[in-house]
Amino acid sequence: MKTKEEITKELLKAIENVDISNDPSDKERFLDCGEYRVVTHTDTGGENIIVAYKEKALQCIKAALNTVFDFDSNFCDLVSEEFVKNELEEIIKKALLDRDPNKNNIIIKEVGRFLKSVRKEESVFFTRVINLKSSKTYDFGNVKIYPGEATFIEEISKNCALDDHQEHSLSEEFKREVRAKYSIAEVHISAAEKIKTAEKAFYNLDQFLNILRVFCDAQIWIEGDAIPERRSYFCYKKTTRTFSETHQHSDAELRIRSFDLDELYELNPKLMNKIENILKKGNRNQLENKILNSWIWLGESVKEIDDTHKLLKMVISLEALLLEKWADKRCLLAERSVFLLGDKNFDERIKIKKFIDEVYKVRSGIVHEGTRPNIRKRVLDNLFAIIRDLNIKILMTDEFESMEDIEKFVERCKYSSEIEKRVKVIEGK
Repeated sequence: MKTKEEITKELLKAIENVDISNDPSDKERFLDCGEYRVVTHTDTGGENIIVAYKEKALQCIKAALNTVFDFDSNFCDLVSEEFVKNELEEIIKKALLDRDPNKNNIIIKEVGRFLKSVRKEESVFFTRVINLKSSKTYDFGNVKIYPGEATFIEEISKNCALDDHQEHSLSEEFKREVRAKYSIAEVHISAAEKIKTAEKAFYNLDQFLNILRVFCDAQIWIEGDAIPERRSYFCYKKTTRTFSETHQHSDAELRIRSFDLDELYELNPKLMNKIENILKKGNRNQLENKILNSWIWLGESVKEIDDTHKLLKMVISLEALLLEKWADKRCLLAERSVFLLGDKNFDERIKIKKFIDEVYKVRSGIVHEGTRPNIRKRVLDNLFAIIRDLNIKILMTDEFESMEDIEKFVERCKYSSEIEKRVKVIEGK
């Protein structure tokens, strides 16, 4: 059976279990009788209609919703389940309120219209990134960073006809008070539902910022994220019986330690150009995707306050970079980390292997036993540096174009003349 007919069949069954009324007093009757699971109302041309759903109706709507997403897997990227559910409910209401007794024709027509309407639309979002500064525009493909509202307005005016009022409104909106440095981010996104599109835009921007977070000590975040600029608290000390009040202004520290994108490019021009080129590519290869995923998870760890969560996200970052699905995790993570960081001497390689082994034991205890160990800052700092260096090594080595290239490189290192003499030591035998 075709998709339209399947959805229509479920909605017809739902209609049999939905009742409506234009009498507001019926709402209490619907609620009190216990037969209906959801009672709501809708405004149709100024008339308030009460709509009551039985359990069977809700089940049929859910079945129709699942059929919509089965029809096209891309729908998950375009619209939310809540959006589809609301659309299906609107089709039911329209069919119930229509005087035509043939509800099948009404529903199948409306379902066809809805399925055709769910199409990708290119949208561009603009928002401030707090604590990030630059002196010029940086283009990272689907994300652009503007140094401020003046450059942003000049750029958008080239593609969009802004009148004086709109230009003034944009300028004033982005100039409103903020206690730290900021840049303006432009994010390109494709979706069919406005709310879903906005959620995706902010999510994708934050994933991009995670890559920058790998290289900076200062906090950077999208405007509106829950990072407090000011915190007040009170403390009572039992021993001295004293009471104190504290006002903590984190914005002062953030102003001092803003992240400067220009400086990052000056310090690592080749690296940043490589990252920029990957982000702009339409079709990335497996290794490029692994590097980006690894950096995104490493950036996620920067945002974490809890050390246990930090370590877990760092290990995910390491696995995302060095492992395939079938891999023997602990052994390969240590082995590949050791040989990829080939500029280290033999003793340093042994230290890296033991360190990765110990970290993975801690990770296993957290995941499999629910332990919450006291993790030293030095361990987290060392692990972060190793993962960052591994990513840079792989990205900046021209001979590495796939995971197979990395496997061959590690094999060559593993059985070189130097290693063959002491291979038992490396394997802990």
